[in-house]
Parts: sequence; C-alpha cells; structure tokens
Amino acid sequence: MLRYHAIKNSLASRILGTPLFGIAQRLTDWRWRFRSWCKGSFAQHGEDRFILDYFLTGYVGTYVDVGANHPYKISNTFLLYKRKWRGVTIEPLPSLVALHEKLRPGDIQLNIAVGESPAELEFYELFPSALSTFDWESVKAQVETGEAILLTTRLVSIRTLAQVCQTYLEGKSVDVVSIDAEGYELPILRGIDWSILHPQLFFLETGGERQDLDAIRSELSSAGYREMTVLGANTVFERICDRSGRIPNN
Repeated sequence: MLRYHAIKNSLASRILGTPLFGIAQRLTDWRWRFRSWCKGSFAQHGEDRFILDYFLTGYVGTYVDVGANHPYKISNTFLLYKRKWRGVTIEPLPSLVALHEKLRPGDIQLNIAVGESPAELEFYELFPSALSTFDWESVKAQVETGEAILLTTRLVSIRTLAQVCQTYLEGKSVDVVSIDAEGYELPILRGIDWSILHPQLFFLETGGERQDLDAIRSELSSAGYREMTVLGANTVFERICDRSGRIPNN
C-alpha cells in the first residue's frame, strides 16, 4: 500500500501546478462521490451510517467536524448534511474551506484549527491534503517514504472548542463531534468546556501507534464517556453521564 501511494504521489508531483492536476483532482472527486452515493456512505468506514443508525429515524441533529478536510471525500458528516443535519466545520486549509462554502452552504465554516489554548502555529500542507498536519516529524517521515508531498507551510490561528461553541453554537445542543487532527486529538479535547459541550457521540481518529491513547480514554472517561466501538481508524465514544456521575436526560 505504501508503494502504491509513493507511485501515485510521484506521478502527482510531475503535474502539480498545471491545469492537468486540477482536472485529475476533479475527476478523482467525482469518482469518489459517485462510488459513495452507490454504497450509501461518504465516510471511510461507514461512520456516517453508524451515526444515522444510532439516532432515531428522521432525527435531525447538529455536528462539529474538526479537521473536516474535503466536503465529502472521506467525510463523517456529508451524508448527515444531505439528511438536513447542520453544524460547524473546522479546516485550516483555505482551499478546502472554499469548497465547503460552495457545497455545504448551510454549515458554519471556520478557517482555523483547534487546540488546548489560543495560539498561532505553523501548519504543513501536504498532498494528499488529508495528511496535512502541525507535526514536522510526521511530515518528514511521510515525505521520505513518498507517502506525501509537502506543498507549503502557513501560520494557522488556533482556537479552543470552548471558544468555538461560545461564539457559534451558544445555547445549541451538539449531538456529534468528529475529530481528525493527525495526532492532535488530545490537546483538542483538553480545550473543551464540558459544561457547554457534551455531545452524545465522539469520533476520534486513533489508528496506528498512538502513545496518547490511554490519555485520550482517560480524558473522555472523566467527562462521562465510554469507549463504544472502533470503525477503521476511528474510535467511537458514547456519553453515559456527566462529570458529577449523573445520567444525562438528553
């Protein structure tokens, strides 16, 4: 699989910045969209179908999608959007935010990243875009193996999920939070104000060798969540009680 990605990225590097690259991207996008419609899921491992099955038929909810990336490719929330769910999508790459604004105008799109505290950090944009990250060591490893191509770096504004909720979701209940932050899930969780954000389900990308997985479990357990299941690279956590130990009514 790694060799396949290296070959594909080597070919992509030869046409980067040319009209042919844009054409290839659009063809890839439409191919993904067609296949996703056929199988009834836009997520990588059926995460969107899991969410719809979890909630009552016809339920229309609210999501926060952190590291949303493409509006529908490998998206945990696009199918929900098509079923009239709405929410906030958070993505540090301006080009992808522009796509969200075009294809998902009912959402609130934020061109930022989230973390434990407000800051500005250097962000590394890679091809494929889903591998873009703040982690320079990860960038070096992926570029050396041919798994990714480094396109550019940029300073990105960091806000906490507490700030996002206070500004854009004040008084609104959130049902699902999906976090795909290429290894920065734990700082994001630590930036949550659990008194105002307590979704029923969390989806966190925890695949691979994660040294902080126990800390992630501990953080969510102390906030009243249990590990429910694993879907591919994502671990699903379900809310069972609040910090006082009470079972929530909603």
